[in-house]
Amino acid sequence: MTDEEMGRLHDVTMEGDIALAERNSLLLSVPEETSTRRFETLQIKLDDVPEFDKILDMIEGDVPHYVVITRKGGRKQSVLFSHDLLSRLRVWIDGERKKIIDKIKERDQNFVDKGFVFISKTTGKVLNKDSVTSIFDDIFEKAGVEKASYHRVRAVFALRNVKYELDQIPVGVEVTADNEIGLNVLTSAANKMGVNPMSLKPYLTALTLNRTIQSPSKRMDQIEARARAAEHRSRMAQRRLQLVTGLEDVAKRSKENDDLDIPSLLRGLADELEANPAGAPEPE
Repeated sequence: MTDEEMGRLHDVTMEGDIALAERNSLLLSVPEETSTRRFETLQIKLDDVPEFDKILDMIEGDVPHYVVITRKGGRKQSVLFSHDLLSRLRVWIDGERKKIIDKIKERDQNFVDKGFVFISKTTGKVLNKDSVTSIFDDIFEKAGVEKASYHRVRAVFALRNVKYELDQIPVGVEVTADNEIGLNVLTSAANKMGVNPMSLKPYLTALTLNRTIQSPSKRMDQIEARARAAEHRSRMAQRRLQLVTGLEDVAKRSKENDDLDIPSLLRGLADELEANPAGAPEPE
């Protein structure tokens, strides 16, 4: 899946109901940035996501954060979550997710929140794998991305990791999935992901083919596609910068006044970002 296609998918997730938009955008971002499978993404619990003051401390100190995920076969692995992803998860948890749980508890006082991050807006229970598949199928269709699947979103993370390692090798040096240099590329990428190096061979094969000389028209198409993807990433980066700046302001105000309604402030921040996304012109 290309960066341009991922950009279209992210645009679609931002449409419609704000609660579902936030949740579905995160359902897309988690596998894209961590390569988690459906059942692994759905394992994430509230305790896995630090509070905002802790996230801000980690940003300031450049401290990484890992979430322990149970992989296939019961193997546990610590998966790196970026500060940006943690911040977005916390906005969802303290904002729209909390609203969903509060409304359900008003209807059913016996309801118990099991503490999973990704829940149904209707029941408050953790989503199941089939629900995630249905959500993604709808997103893929609206974005016009053909032959898409959750696995292809996960593959974006793998492809980017292999590409990063391949880009360290000078153009002109022969790299294949079977020679020593190629195996070093696969091993370096696999070590970061906690997977078998051989599982990444198809990605390296595809990337090495792209290093061959291509026709001018095809190169121009790629340049234009990359430009569109870069524009989307720029908008997302500006939006993330707005988020971090807003979080710093909330943290500062909370230290000055213990009686502040932090969830309401965070919800206001999210609403402001939704109303005025980065890169969009201000209303006159």
